[in-house]
Amino acid sequence: GPGSGFPLNNKAIQGNYSPGSTFKPFSAIVGLRNQIVSPADTFNDDGVYEVQNCEGESCEFQNAGAEEHGPVNLATSITVSSDWYYYRIGDYSWLRRAELGDSPIQDTAREFGFDQLSGIDLPFENGGILFDPERRAQVYEENPDLYLTGEWRTGDSVNMSIGQGDMQVTPVQLTNAYAALLTDGRLHRPHLGYRVLEPRPNQSTILHEEIEPELIREIDIPAPWRSAIMEGLMGVTQTGLGGTAGPAFEDFPFSSFPVGGKTGTVERQGEPDSALYVGFGPVRPGEVPDFVMSVIIPRAGVFGGDAAAPVVREVFEQLAAPEGLPPAPIVISDPAVAP
Repeated sequence: GPGSGFPLNNKAIQGNYSPGSTFKPFSAIVGLRNQIVSPADTFNDDGVYEVQNCEGESCEFQNAGAEEHGPVNLATSITVSSDWYYYRIGDYSWLRRAELGDSPIQDTAREFGFDQLSGIDLPFENGGILFDPERRAQVYEENPDLYLTGEWRTGDSVNMSIGQGDMQVTPVQLTNAYAALLTDGRLHRPHLGYRVLEPRPNQSTILHEEIEPELIREIDIPAPWRSAIMEGLMGVTQTGLGGTAGPAFEDFPFSSFPVGGKTGTVERQGEPDSALYVGFGPVRPGEVPDFVMSVIIPRAGVFGGDAAAPVVREVFEQLAAPEGLPPAPIVISDPAVAP
């Protein structure tokens, strides 16, 4: 029941969590697609974003602790995790709704697999939550006590741009969305297995079946956009660039195993902050990284860079060690003496 932490739930496919700042690369694509930003545009992040044509609600949105980041472009906005930059994307995406439609953020999120089942081969998967103006109006009509109004406001888009508000994702959705980002926009159905081997008495195991990746869709991410986003994500692990996970990756063996990622810290009223980190590597020119991993620590009470990033570092450190790489499939000659 409540308070038990629901130990029987498979959190990876059933847990609903706000993605927080781990959603920013997808918000960036919303901004790029709709010419709200270009990779080189620089803005002065003074710590407090003021909404254009404010509709009388809260007109100011702050960075965490109203921290000023100064001049930020697309790459630095990801590295230092500037909320200001993304508040602006959320604001303009709603301001220009006559031209962009009511849900540009949600439309892009859905392309990357949010708000739908990933199709992983496990039962009882959850599709997450992603409100748009239409769904908000519908829910308000069914249950007016949940919201002050059934109308979507600028602030709703501003919050969604940093992965908060009426948006929740499962860890497998988040991991899979980053996998799509890292493979030039190819969203696949995730699988648990790689291949099925069939043991035969007194002879080597023969390959029974290889599980082929299934492409769900291809998302167009022009090369200049992708390289700016990747530059930002690679900066996250670098203290010298002000990366939010820099301290967690101090002295990491980058030369043999370059890694990037994105931190997230989610504020919810009445409870400690949740900590998130999505990490990936090794990142080598012309190659797709082998590993992508999400860690979500609900109610951690600290930043994602302090709690979730060190967990990913521990795993990647093992993978970076030559002896730590996954072994080749084991061939068993006699199933009776299988390890």
